[in-house]
Amino acid sequence: MRDRRRWAIEGVLLSELAVQASRGFDLDAFVQALLGVLVRRTGSAGGWVCIDMLDRRWQVVARQGPNVPETCCRNQDEAPPGVPVCRFRLSESEGPPLHRIDLSLRSGDALKGIICLYGRGRWRPRLSAETQAFLQGWLGSVLAGLVEAAALRQLYQGLFEHLPVGVYRSTPEGRIIAANPAAVRMFGYEREEEFCGLHAAQLYVDPEDRRRWLEIIQERGEVLGFVTPMRRQDGQVLWVRDSARAVRDTTGRIVYLEGILEDVTAARQVEAALQESEARYRRLVELSPYGVAVHLDGQIVYVNPAAARIVGATSPEELIGRPVLDFVHSESRAVVVERIRRILETGGSVELIEEKFVREICPSGRPSRRRRGSGDGRPVLGPDGRDGHREGHHGTEAG
Repeated sequence: MRDRRRWAIEGVLLSELAVQASRGFDLDAFVQALLGVLVRRTGSAGGWVCIDMLDRRWQVVARQGPNVPETCCRNQDEAPPGVPVCRFRLSESEGPPLHRIDLSLRSGDALKGIICLYGRGRWRPRLSAETQAFLQGWLGSVLAGLVEAAALRQLYQGLFEHLPVGVYRSTPEGRIIAANPAAVRMFGYEREEEFCGLHAAQLYVDPEDRRRWLEIIQERGEVLGFVTPMRRQDGQVLWVRDSARAVRDTTGRIVYLEGILEDVTAARQVEAALQESEARYRRLVELSPYGVAVHLDGQIVYVNPAAARIVGATSPEELIGRPVLDFVHSESRAVVVERIRRILETGGSVELIEEKFVREICPSGRPSRRRRGSGDGRPVLGPDGRDGHREGHHGTEAG
């Protein structure tokens, strides 16, 4: 009868421990709950749990009852092989004799933790040898997983907090769940709580951008390099590159969105300045009275209106894709080919010479004669009779 009652009690104990083990991966909460169940179900007066935190640092992570240790007394270097017993000794100077159970929690051959249960008088911890043996292996494995998970969380928390780019987590509805310090600073806020109090749509200059961003994630499960203007707390606009993914539950419903934000404002400003410079240069070339032509692999890829007029074309589009040598007179073709070869080999320029070119349409019926060819690196043609060659470029003019 007594054995049956003991097994019933220990069965309840194991059930409660299994429930605690299934509740998550919070190491501190699990160990404290574990100790509470063990003390209550074994009739102990108190106890404590020491754990190896992966770097051979033993810590007391849970305690219950009076006179328990604040720090772990286990010395890994002095512990005799095969005798993993906590070295803390309760005072026996007053009261009934002490009774104590030490459980060595192992995962494989590695000692992961120690649970100590104690009592005085009638408060005597009771646990069968069979249950002790089971708990030492099972709890050792559970504990090993929790310690590793805690170490990984600590690692990722460090990355989360110290990454120089913004990291966030939000809901599809727009509630910001978490943001790292870089994201908070990026938008001009001082505290994460203040930033997380915003609705995500408030950060967009155009809320339609968030709608498009959300549609992409819902369709593809992720979005990469989504560049959009957003607004800081002080009203300034910054350009952000957003890469994010959807995290779904077992039914496929999106639970939250997590991603990385990069401030690309400076890059956008440089790009805009470059585009403005290119547009300004193109306007100058388009309006230049000198003919300008660009050829690549022997084919014309660009001519300005002046160059088109020089060779008798009605528009630059008529010349795009034509072989550049079509406009070189047969008497000058060998020279032009050799000059292009020298430019391609050396990457430099060639000297000024006289060459002959032909018009697409020539009113006089005679080939137009080019008076000089320039190797100054700029393919310019004009009414003064000058033109130039460079790698990938060809300039022509009417004399």
